[in-house]
Amino acid sequence: MSPFVPLALPKEVIDRLRLSPTLQRVVLAGTDAALRSTAELGATLSAAGREAQVAPVDRLMCTIAARTLIRYKRRIEFSHPNVASDGALSLLLSGPIDDEAKLSQVEDSVERAAIEHSIPSWLAVKLVGDMGEAPALATMARMNTEPPLTLRVNTLKATRDEVLTKLALRGFEIEPTSFSPFGVTLKSGPNIFTDPLFSDGALEVQDEASQLVAEIVAPPPGGVVVDVCAGAGGKTLAIGACLKNRGRIFALDRHTGRIAELRKRARRAGVHNVQALEFELGRDPDPGVAVHLVRVRGSAHRVLVDAPCSGLGAIRRNPEARWRLTPETFDRLPIEQTHILNEAAQFVGPGGRLIYAVCTFLKSECEAIVDEFISKNDQFTVMSVREVLGRTRAVPITDNRGSALRSWDHENSMDGFYAAVLRRKPKDAQAP
Repeated sequence: MSPFVPLALPKEVIDRLRLSPTLQRVVLAGTDAALRSTAELGATLSAAGREAQVAPVDRLMCTIAARTLIRYKRRIEFSHPNVASDGALSLLLSGPIDDEAKLSQVEDSVERAAIEHSIPSWLAVKLVGDMGEAPALATMARMNTEPPLTLRVNTLKATRDEVLTKLALRGFEIEPTSFSPFGVTLKSGPNIFTDPLFSDGALEVQDEASQLVAEIVAPPPGGVVVDVCAGAGGKTLAIGACLKNRGRIFALDRHTGRIAELRKRARRAGVHNVQALEFELGRDPDPGVAVHLVRVRGSAHRVLVDAPCSGLGAIRRNPEARWRLTPETFDRLPIEQTHILNEAAQFVGPGGRLIYAVCTFLKSECEAIVDEFISKNDQFTVMSVREVLGRTRAVPITDNRGSALRSWDHENSMDGFYAAVLRRKPKDAQAP
């Protein structure tokens, strides 16, 4: 293991974090709320920022500071066990925290890594067991880096070249993503969320790997797609753009609020072929929902299962997740993921495809779920992602079996996603 270095924020971050006392209070309030509740950090910071009437441009600085404070919570507590949260923020903003000598006294290498990268000890042990020590240590370090701001161009309203040109003229430093043909990465510039392209629905915030998952669905022209865990609809809207408002998308989610948000976003994006329905797999639907589902059961061309997962692949954006996960989480999740995948399979028509996706990189939530499903469902076979994206595009972002998307395993800036395509046999190939 490499020698420890003092805990210090990158210079470009320090230069941006000239936080006034008001902004520091917003950071501390949002951080405390995120650690005490189930709400995401972004939501708690937004609430604290609105209460303090903080300008949008300052909210970005608050977000960076809060993420950093949560990311290094354990290491700061290790180095300065009696410091309060406001003192921890002051420590981070005042300069390097030199704790090399104290860290070197921790004999167990995995425990040292857990402290250095500020994650629970049990999670560090799990990562090492799943990935091996060297990849796990690299993963722990990567989990504490600042993620890029990536957006998807809504091709119903603009082309990527048009967006790149217009934003460059408005003072944005922006570049196309490497793998998604619809993505752009914002490096710097004015507030993108007040730009007309965003407010008019030509841009959506979406990580590049998430964009690739939607692309892997690859619905046929005029096809029928069922998105069984649609959430607020990021991938649903991307699929709608791929279909060019033809065909039909049935977006299902059990949460009323998410369905309402999806409908709102669909209107803004100009996606008109989405039927958003409140429904939980495995339960009897309301009569109004059942009317729609009976038409697609056993006949959908594509079914997307963006399953609930540990979220480790997005932990750079949601660092508070490391303090909410428990060992029991990883006992429960595979059961839930397997149940949802089996329930979703009922919608796939002969020759159709079932896409299983999770925002994580642990084998227990990825390959293990797919392997178990295939072993018990002889009507499905694994289809290589290379058949969907083409070999040239797929090779740099697939797993070592060459069949599934695995974005975290490679040198890139994407979140950690896994996606496998399971093809149902055509009707004439099915057993009598």
